Amino acid sequence: MFRLVRLFSITAAIAWTSTACNVAFGQSASEQSYVMLFNGSIFHGVVRPVGERLEIRLGTGSSIQIESKQVAFVAPSKRALYDLQVASTRQWGTGEHWHLTEWCIQQEMIDEAIFHFKQLSQIAEPTNKLRQLEHKLKEAILSSEQVQSMLANQQKQLGAARGRIQDGSKTEPERSDAPNRNPADPTHSEVVLASATLLPSAPQASGAKAMDPDLAIGIPSYVKKAFQSNISPLLVRRCGQAGCHGLPGKSVFHIRQAAGEQASEIAAENLENVLRYVDIQSPTDSDLIRYALKEHGEQKHPSFNPLKREDERIHVERITQWIKSLELSKASSGPEVQLASAVESSPVRALPSTNPSASALGGAAVVPAGSELSRMEKIAQWREMNEQQDRDAKLSGPAKTAEGPVGLTSGEINDLEKAIEQLERKHTLKSQKDPFDPNLFNSKYSTKKP
Repeated sequence: MFRLVRLFSITAAIAWTSTACNVAFGQSASEQSYVMLFNGSIFHGVVRPVGERLEIRLGTGSSIQIESKQVAFVAPSKRALYDLQVASTRQWGTGEHWHLTEWCIQQEMIDEAIFHFKQLSQIAEPTNKLRQLEHKLKEAILSSEQVQSMLANQQKQLGAARGRIQDGSKTEPERSDAPNRNPADPTHSEVVLASATLLPSAPQASGAKAMDPDLAIGIPSYVKKAFQSNISPLLVRRCGQAGCHGLPGKSVFHIRQAAGEQASEIAAENLENVLRYVDIQSPTDSDLIRYALKEHGEQKHPSFNPLKREDERIHVERITQWIKSLELSKASSGPEVQLASAVESSPVRALPSTNPSASALGGAAVVPAGSELSRMEKIAQWREMNEQQDRDAKLSGPAKTAEGPVGLTSGEINDLEKAIEQLERKHTLKSQKDPFDPNLFNSKYSTKKP
């Protein structure tokens, strides 16, 4: 009997040791491990087997027990968990790449998520779920710690450079005490930004006639308000947050969310950049719309697909109507009025003058056409006025870019309603007549002679 008990004890000890080695991959009890379940959940702590369960002592001091059949892998790091999943995959398909893309996004493994999404986009059908996954990946790229720190450094450098220019000081090269690094070895931020090339690239200028960004100064305030409230947020979500047309993008077309103390300046830059890609004479031929409706750059699917989705058709129609409002505002004001508004918006031109012609125009100093301010000077003065209005406000949301208050006046509302009525009247004339109209029926089938 004694021999039987002793043999049973030795056998149990050997079995326990073997189980511990298979589950914990040879780790000691003092080391912390990552436990991944079949549903994708991950726990981090000290792991030890307890019968048919695994006990995980978490960092908070508490412990949980999980059935062994629910555990997929146990590894010393998240990277090792990823390698185990890749090694255990025998055949790759849409499901495998989709799972690893979502899992890597949750675990902030951006490079691996981008790789699997590229593989997935080559074999998967373009669906709404795939577009949502792409949007989730883009948000993960922009919200990663490396990209955020890089953006903060760029903003800091831009602010310092702007301060030196305003002070009139000469720009001196910045000194860096960072250790030397081999240029052939890319940093993680460079890898993330390089990986973001899967997003759409900038539209290139085509034969369409683009609108002059200088006219942004003469655009009515209600048109600018419509751009800020309806057009800019839509373009930021579809183009700016994609990474290629946002701040990290290397393309020539950029659009960012106007927020913070620099909201007014960002909103002005967004309007100027968009005006380069619109054609007010033929809105549907604008580069802004043409490139959004087709594949461009590394983008394998159009940003807007109005043939398949009704909401995207409404978005395209909204952008087209706004471009048409630019044509109406230009036609209603004329070049002379636009130039006058640009002159009045300049604080330099608003100085009192003894010139009789100046007093006839409300006291503004009239400058000959030959001495007209350059484009950069006009834009700088326009931004200075907006920044002066918003300096004390310290906005945390989209800022105003118009010369006057953000709210629409009654005159601006009337102008906007007239523009909408003209567009609706033009659309009504082109529409088909009602076949049940009594007058139309009588005129076609009446037997009475005139």
